Amino acid sequence: MYEPLFWPNQTQSTSIPIESFNTTQPTHQCSNISTDTDKSYGLDLLDSPWLDGRFTYVDKDTVVDNPDGLDIFIIDSGIQADHVEFEEGQVQHMMGNGPASLQTNFGIQYDPHGTHVAGSASGKNFGSSRGFPIYDYRVCEFDENDPQEVPCYTSLITDALDQVLKKLRDNPARRGVINLSLGGEKSFAMNDLYHSYFDKFITAGGIPVVAAGNEDQDACDVSPAYSSKAITVGAFDIERRKAWFSNWGNCVDIWGPGYDIWSSIPAENANDRYAYLSGTSMASPMIAGIVANLLVVQPTLSFDGVLQALKQNSTTVSFDKCDEYECLAPVYACGKREYGDPIPFQPDTGLLIWEIILIIIGVCLFVCVVVVVIMYVTKDKKKVKHTKIPDKDNPNVGGTTDNEEEEQAIIADTGHEQEGQNSLNNNNVTQRYAINV
Repeated sequence: MYEPLFWPNQTQSTSIPIESFNTTQPTHQCSNISTDTDKSYGLDLLDSPWLDGRFTYVDKDTVVDNPDGLDIFIIDSGIQADHVEFEEGQVQHMMGNGPASLQTNFGIQYDPHGTHVAGSASGKNFGSSRGFPIYDYRVCEFDENDPQEVPCYTSLITDALDQVLKKLRDNPARRGVINLSLGGEKSFAMNDLYHSYFDKFITAGGIPVVAAGNEDQDACDVSPAYSSKAITVGAFDIERRKAWFSNWGNCVDIWGPGYDIWSSIPAENANDRYAYLSGTSMASPMIAGIVANLLVVQPTLSFDGVLQALKQNSTTVSFDKCDEYECLAPVYACGKREYGDPIPFQPDTGLLIWEIILIIIGVCLFVCVVVVVIMYVTKDKKKVKHTKIPDKDNPNVGGTTDNEEEEQAIIADTGHEQEGQNSLNNNNVTQRYAINV
């Protein structure tokens, strides 16, 4: 089945020149905000190799040389547009009129997936980009026979892909980032479908970003994560280690924060609810926001150029298979001033003076303890350096030293010590794709 991956025939318009690179970049400013490690560690690790309590992102309103702008497309389970995480009018419903819902005996139950994904992509408080227009395509609905499942339907996914492609072609000067935090078992039919659409998106100025999947397996066995025409995203945790559930392998292009991600969720009669969710579904929109930051600053970057920019400004993810596969996580969220620029970071650990003093004192105490232990062990070894354990049947053999009486006592002790040791039917366009929490 195809599932949101989380724990809970048209005339071509003139397109953006995808193989060219800007040498003169639009003038822009970066906004720098403080972050909360409990709720925003993911943002913190997107713009720095370490947790420094800060996050820097592109202030899109200061980009003066790129009037055409950028859109973000979320193909998911629907978004609560009036949530406080979004600016008024920022979210526009293109398919469906909000998050997937189900009437229960306790009221209306909403699926949180789409709203959470949208908040991570471009929410004003917890988004990796901020304030870009979001187009909402709801392709996942509650299964009335199993309220725990919110499958995504192939027919709806195809309709959404068609509409996104048309919008990209109708606005050839605008760039677009298309996020699909869903997936399922690889099949020839779906492979051809996704690969074809993604190729058309790229030609029309769009950059597809997809979740790698949550089965802890090779992402090349999952659709659409297998596609070389999309940026496939794996998930890491707060220590930048591979999240236990994340798929991996040569089909994973980049890694993003995907464990315990805090973002917006929908609720009945409330628009201010947030929650932690985990999954490659959460990592994908985080990277989608970074791609948006890159494209608004460098609007002529090609698909390959975006990938190169992400990988060039990156650090490594801790995972035992990274010796075999490339495991890179981007660490620059504000868009590069010029293609090929190094990361403009200062080696600031973010530690306060008293914290540094305590660290120094702790290190000194540790060194002192180590020295004392070494001295004690060395002294103890010197006492028995020349002793031999005497033959048990012939006490006169062995065990001779310059100080025989002292050594016999040591030998006896030594002798006593030694004695005591020891998911998919592809022929039906209503095939369902389910959600991984």
